[in-house]
Amino acid sequence: MVCCCPVTTTLIVGVVGYFIYKKIFKVPTIRPKPEAYKKDYKKDVVYLYQFKRTRKCPNLSPFCMKVEVFCRAYNIPYEICDEKRRWSRNGSLPFIELNGEHIADTDLIETRLRKHFNVPSLPALQEAQSVAITRLADNHLFNLLIRYKIQGDEFYMVLVKLIKIPNFLVPVVLPLIRGVFGRKVYKKSTMAIGNFEQEEMDEILHRDLQTIQDYLGDQKFLFGDKVTAIASVIYPFRCKINNVLEKDFPKVLEMVCCCPVTTALVVGAIVFFLYKKFFTPPAIASKPAINKTDYKKDTVYLYQFKRLRNCPNLSPFCMKLEVLCRVYNIPYEIVETSMGRSRNGTLPFIELNGEHIADSDLIEIRLRQHFKIPSLPTEQEAQSVALSRMADNHLFYILIRYKSSVDAFYETIIGLLNMPSALASLLVPLVRAVFGRKLYSRSTGAIGDFEPQELDELLHRDLKVIQDSIKGKFLFGDKITPVDATVFGQLASVYYPFRNHICDVLEKDFPKVLEYLERIRKEVYPNDFTI
Repeated sequence: MVCCCPVTTTLIVGVVGYFIYKKIFKVPTIRPKPEAYKKDYKKDVVYLYQFKRTRKCPNLSPFCMKVEVFCRAYNIPYEICDEKRRWSRNGSLPFIELNGEHIADTDLIETRLRKHFNVPSLPALQEAQSVAITRLADNHLFNLLIRYKIQGDEFYMVLVKLIKIPNFLVPVVLPLIRGVFGRKVYKKSTMAIGNFEQEEMDEILHRDLQTIQDYLGDQKFLFGDKVTAIASVIYPFRCKINNVLEKDFPKVLEMVCCCPVTTALVVGAIVFFLYKKFFTPPAIASKPAINKTDYKKDTVYLYQFKRLRNCPNLSPFCMKLEVLCRVYNIPYEIVETSMGRSRNGTLPFIELNGEHIADSDLIEIRLRQHFKIPSLPTEQEAQSVALSRMADNHLFYILIRYKSSVDAFYETIIGLLNMPSALASLLVPLVRAVFGRKLYSRSTGAIGDFEPQELDELLHRDLKVIQDSIKGKFLFGDKITPVDATVFGQLASVYYPFRNHICDVLEKDFPKVLEYLERIRKEVYPNDFTI
């Protein structure tokens, strides 16, 4: 049928070929900085481009509000620019222009404003805690809150008003915005922090809010009686196709219309795609049947990737859980798997007394509850959770960018899949194109896209937080705690397996962190590494 319509065949093959190239083989790159919109700018005035204000709140975006609160708290001269739809080079808001320079991403914006306007830092330990709780708010709590935000129609009604949709169109537009935008937000959230049932999400939300409350204590603000940079984070929180064809591609429209069978197939595929992509409500998969039916009571069955010769696991989350089990003498058995996955399609997951538990954060909570792992004193526990959020939800996405930039990473993956070594040279480019692109997309979706020097700046900031937080042999004294398991998993899984940029940074700039890793390695894994 298609062969008798050569023009259609050529178009379809061309589109498929271009899609494969664009989606798999084209190297992802960050867009260059655009020219400043404000040509007649005033010196040292921040031009803040953001969404329009709402009646009940300065902004619907916590990140827009964060930058404005920062400017107000430190008396930085600024002007709001919300009269036209402008976007940063990353396609997002907010962004700023300062002395003719375009600066995107709130993390980088804060760093630039601190430097340019000489915003004073807190004492070293408090500054480390401040950055950690910022990571908790921006990279974990935000992705929880947005899931609650999109559950009701109120959020979409505000969006409709902001883009000035006529009232008579609201009943038609509202379901469409919910289907398209709501699904996109849901996907971004699950990509960043995982997918959870409602009660699991409530439990994790309470843990984050408890952390903020414990940081506050009896203080007016998080670090005393003055508003600091951290307060700016915590306070906010078919028709189209036809138009294009009719206007720009009339010949294509004529060709499609003269081939009715192809038309029916194409239209049917488009309708199914649109329904599946935008109007099927996203939902978490149900818990699968357990694999270990003859389980031993109170034994943790830890499903994870295969071990490496020079590092217990390539996955920081698998290593984190095993460290927890070893440190707290929790009986466990490793179940290595290449193809097995949790209900979320990830590893690790555990089975405990016949229950399937996915996501390392939830697993840690369940292990703490079931095996009565003691918490730290209130203030230290809050610091511990904030550091864990920083490591798992921000630092991880930086590290994965460096980890996936070297061929040794893909060679290791091929080795874990038991592929013949002779095929490695052929498979590395393919695995790098497919899997590497997926990791890049996941990283940029979670924390944003950055130029190499910007990424390195953020990496150094997170590692300095860890270095300044070490109080003794480990993070909270001379005993390993759950946060040590988290931080060690993240850094060990990128430092020990193969050489990369992180190795150079740790050895050159953070020897204290490297010594810390070695202490944990010798205590928890005395015989599992071959360095």
